Amino acid sequence: MERYEDALRHLRAALDGDRDFTDARVNLGTALLNMGRYAEAEEELRAAVGISAHDALAWNSLGNALFHLARLDEAIAAFERAIAIEPGLVMALNNLGTAWREKGEVGKAEDAYRRALTMAPNHAEAWGGLGVLMREQGRYDEALAAQNRALELKPSFNLARFSRALLELGDGRSEEHTSELQ
Repeated sequence: MERYEDALRHLRAALDGDRDFTDARVNLGTALLNMGRYAEAEEELRAAVGISAHDALAWNSLGNALFHLARLDEAIAAFERAIAIEPGLVMALNNLGTAWREKGEVGKAEDAYRRALTMAPNHAEAWGGLGVLMREQGRYDEALAAQNRALELKPSFNLARFSRALLELGDGRSEEHTSELQ
């Protein structure tokens, strides 16, 4: 945490010298996000998009702050804005899928995840998100395949490991992966 506090101090010093330093503002907002300080992150990221309305990464980060503040409609709008600016921003598509899933919009969530995977077939997080969505819909074979793909791409992806274990437990297929919950 001390590393983040040092970074915050330096980023704020950079902003003292230039209030319109967008990169410093986006990085400050991202650091605050990583620290779980979502309201402060929102404030910095709103300032960043106010200065540079065409910064897709700033819009994506703002969407993340809003998502964590449980303001899903605003988060979705921010992710969509990021994608409108930079259609190939896979992380924004993945985040959009997660926000739509959280909102219960299954078709829109699946579309966002699949668009992300069309652009980046090796995006482990999008495979993982799609797998969670499929599991929630009772589409267990598709969910298991998606989680397995996520783990092929990123063996350390604990969310995919957990989700795969839940699938194995809930679907009654085998006890092969239950140790992953321990």
